Amino acid sequence: MLKLRQEHMNAFETMYAENFEDRMTQDIACRFYDDFEKIGEEGVRKRIRSAIERSESYDMETQAELAAFIRLTFGLCPDFDTSRKYPYARGILEDKSRPMMERLTDIRRRARQATRAGAMGK
Repeated sequence: MLKLRQEHMNAFETMYAENFEDRMTQDIACRFYDDFEKIGEEGVRKRIRSAIERSESYDMETQAELAAFIRLTFGLCPDFDTSRKYPYARGILEDKSRPMMERLTDIRRRARQATRAGAMGK
């Protein structure tokens, strides 16, 4: 029988986290090329790590949820969840009555609507 020690589990967890960061870095490079060029790979990785830390307070459970949260830090702003520019974001993220992906989609939708409304008002 295979028996894993805690240090083996820790090594797997670290490898898994690094792999996720690598995949998200590539994802951001494709989706947000201008940001990637502006802040560089290390800047992107730093923002990804920061977003991962912040996301822990919102009880995200899947990589898809975490990826969507990270993408919002590039699509909206690095601290969209606490920014005055998106005052509704934190409340939506903390609303546990709805699935997380629905909440993240709602934030993106509301931000788009606000952008469109602002553009129309100019």
